[in-house]
Amino acid sequence: MKKGLIGKLVVVIILAILSFFISYYVTSFLDRNLFKPIDLLITFEDTKDFTLENTNKMTKEEALLIYPYTFEIKNNGASVDYQIILEDLKKENISRDDLEFILVRDGKEVKSGNLLYLKNNIIYKTNILEDEVSKYQLYVYVTSNKEEIYYQYQIKVMTD
Repeated sequence: MKKGLIGKLVVVIILAILSFFISYYVTSFLDRNLFKPIDLLITFEDTKDFTLENTNKMTKEEALLIYPYTFEIKNNGASVDYQIILEDLKKENISRDDLEFILVRDGKEVKSGNLLYLKNNIIYKTNILEDEVSKYQLYVYVTSNKEEIYYQYQIKVMTD
């Protein structure tokens, strides 16, 4: 009778130790792979805001010859979805209907269009993998004849 009780006790102890080690390794794996923090580093080449002032009407081809608003997004954390938002800071004598944009990511055009038709000011939605770097150039240009305009804007990057 004691042999059966001792055997059952040994089995229970082995199962307890085994379940402890399994839960430890599963939790450790999940912590390392699923619960990584989001850590995006956004670097602007010149300044965080950009200004168009007293410029002439341009075509898309002409706009690509001007100096772009350049920024870089580096992911030091887990893979994450994000969106690039264009925020108006100040504008005089111009509306978004008079402005077009071209967004280039890593040397390839990814989106272009009229600023008026941006939903919630979102230029682009995408994702970035762990340890990935994306370099962007944003060209904003005037598509109508305007005199003495002033348009200042900035980019915001928001995670989903």
